[in-house]
Amino acid sequence: MSDDKVPSKKTTVKHSTLNPEWNEEFKFTVTDPETQYLDLSVYDWEQVGKHDKMGTNVVHLRDLTPDETKTLTLNLLKSMDPNDPENEKPRGEIVLEAKYRPFKEEELARDVGEGADIVEKAPDGTPEGGGLLVVIVHDAQDLEGKHHTNPYVQIFFKGEGKKTKESLGYVDIGLADAVGNRRTNEKYDLIGSKSGRIQIELQWRPS
Repeated sequence: MSDDKVPSKKTTVKHSTLNPEWNEEFKFTVTDPETQYLDLSVYDWEQVGKHDKMGTNVVHLRDLTPDETKTLTLNLLKSMDPNDPENEKPRGEIVLEAKYRPFKEEELARDVGEGADIVEKAPDGTPEGGGLLVVIVHDAQDLEGKHHTNPYVQIFFKGEGKKTKESLGYVDIGLADAVGNRRTNEKYDLIGSKSGRIQIELQWRPS
C-alpha cells in the first residue's frame, strides 16, 4: 500500500531550531496490533522545493503493553535497512509517548472535560482486537542540519490490518441427494445474493 493511501498525521513546523518541541497528540484506529506500526520521519520544511528527510524510525504496536503509556526515545536513522552504513552517522533522536487502548464491547463515546482520559467508541467495521492508539510527539534533540532548519514530523500508520469478513451468500444442500446418487455436481443460487451462483461437487463414499 502506498503512503498516500495509509493513515497519516503531521506535526506543526518549528522554525530555525535543531532541538524542536511539539508536545502534539495524534490518534489512530487500530485494526490489528500484531502487524501495524508507526513509521515516523523528521523532515526539514522548505518554503520552495522538496522537504529533506532528516531521519526515520518505526514503532511496532506488538511491542506496546495494552493500556500502558510507554515513553520512547528513538535514534533517527537514514533508513530502516539494517545494513545501511549511513545509519552509523548520528542524526539526533525523537521522544514520544504511545498508548494502545483495546476497544471493549461496553465502551461508549462520552463527553468529558478537556484534558480528561477520553474513551472513544470503536468506529463501525472495526474488527475484534481493534483499539485506539494515542501518540504524543514531544520533541527532537540534536538534529543534523543547518542553523535555519525547520523540522516537522510525518507519521504514517502502516501494516496489513485485519480484513472484516463479509458474507457474500450461502447455500443449503440436503445430503439425501448425495447419498442416493453417490455423486452430485450442481450449480446453486447463493442465498442472500442477488445474482451469485456456486458450483459444488459432492461424493458419497460409504465405509
